[in-house]
Amino acid sequence: IDPSTNEVVDTVAVPEVQPGGIVAADGALWIGNDTGGLSFLIRLDPDTGAVTKVDAGGRPAYVTATPGRVWTSNGYDGTVTAIDTGTSAAVGSPVPAGEYPVNLASTPDGAEVWVPDDQGDTLTRIDAAIEDGSWPTSPERSSPPPPPAEAPNTTRPAIGAFTVSASTRGRAATSFSTG
Repeated sequence: IDPSTNEVVDTVAVPEVQPGGIVAADGALWIGNDTGGLSFLIRLDPDTGAVTKVDAGGRPAYVTATPGRVWTSNGYDGTVTAIDTGTSAAVGSPVPAGEYPVNLASTPDGAEVWVPDDQGDTLTRIDAAIEDGSWPTSPERSSPPPPPAEAPNTTRPAIGAFTVSASTRGRAATSFSTG
């Protein structure tokens, strides 16, 4: 999509994938894979259209980026994988992140990655500055407080739908999920 005209300038088929989130990092688009049973995400070179499968964890649907890394939440594994954008290889072991980690996001300075758990009502903070991938075995977690007793019909908001936008080389891409 050309951001100046909002016109579609190119369409690329991504085989075997139900696209999840999308993020631009180090000259490529990284596309989460929301296809059940698969354990790879996609690296797309916007200049050549080359599509590369990159190993991650079970159902790596959501992605975010920090300097030199792409992070994916692996819903089926309850983990987050850090991937080196230069080598497309995992950095260290996957980080435990609840029962079903979803729409992860990095802080603007790239120092932290925050991961909501869609089923366990937790929020995991990962120190993205750890260079060697020696993540703590139990990342910092917090759970939201229960609804107040005086409001019996109050429920906590669900974490689920998302919109992610990415821009690389003057083009924009957007991925939507409604469920």
